[in-house]
Amino acid sequence: MGKRIIVLDAETTGLNAKADEILQLTILSVDGEVLFNSYFCPSKCTSWPDSEKIHHISYDMVKDCAPIAYHKESIQKILNSADTIVGYNHSFDMSFLEAA
Repeated sequence: MGKRIIVLDAETTGLNAKADEILQLTILSVDGEVLFNSYFCPSKCTSWPDSEKIHHISYDMVKDCAPIAYHKESIQKILNSADTIVGYNHSFDMSFLEAA
């Protein structure tokens, strides 16, 4: 059996994993199957104008979503099942997941 490779991408309220939060997380199999995709309501932030210019995720889009903690177990299960996690700026995204 081959290694299980997943692709991860997160959109955040800013660049500081200790002060900012994940707004959206997508995890795909290496074959493109969506394993997880959700928006999250941040618990500390209510605006992120600089980041919004890049990813176009507004507070109105996420205000009624569950917080990331609600999905913690399902996200962790996917991460634990992977042999390899890849993504653009992977260490940035993982630092936010660790902080969450």
